[in-house]
Amino acid sequence: MDTVGGYTTQYRLCESFRSGNSVKHETLLHLGSLSNLKTIEQRKALGIRINELTKQARTGIKSLFTPDTTVETLAQSFFMQLQEKRGVINPSKDI
Repeated sequence: MDTVGGYTTQYRLCESFRSGNSVKHETLLHLGSLSNLKTIEQRKALGIRINELTKQARTGIKSLFTPDTTVETLAQSFFMQLQEKRGVINPSKDI
């Protein structure tokens, strides 16, 4: 677990957008400490994979690459949480 001065690093999935002349950020999901992802590369891969799953849901185009099982399991879980939050869960559709 990443700790700095007694604090634990927590991760969020955010979306940036323009509002008038400023850029705003909205937190979509709190991901927690991601303590089961040991390397920064795995954490980056998680963000990339969640983005791929989101694009896949819109376009139907699947990724050619699959990350390691820990990253894939977390990505699928967070993607489902995101879909539930957005109210677009379709249990009959295979992702």
